[in-house]
Amino acid sequence: MKILIKDDLVDLEAPIYASEEQKNKIIAFFKDKFPNLSTKDVVEPDREFGEKDIKLQHKWEAKDYLNLFSTKSNEELGDELGLGTGMGPQVKRGTFIMAFLKWKNKKGENLPITEELIKEFLEEVEF
Repeated sequence: MKILIKDDLVDLEAPIYASEEQKNKIIAFFKDKFPNLSTKDVVEPDREFGEKDIKLQHKWEAKDYLNLFSTKSNEELGDELGLGTGMGPQVKRGTFIMAFLKWKNKKGENLPITEELIKEFLEEVEF
């Protein structure tokens, strides 16, 4: 499950499977934190995933990951990548940068962050 955060907004990205016990615990947790919470049973429409959906997904390349190290805002990067929002870069910054820096530090080398180094990381690490 991904939890997306922007300013004071929290978005639980997609439905998740939960057993009855898990569902009750999740609801109890949220009701404890947000007393005015109400629940409503809804019917989730079936989703058809096909070629159209795959085309809409951005395939991240080494140069895109390199841009995560820039001083550009998430919104600026999102616009440059044609994503429409800054949420994708925000999520990638939260996951990629730490994994990459940890890998880079394990190499024990003081290497500059380059597109080539990122390509090497992507080849070595399943990301």
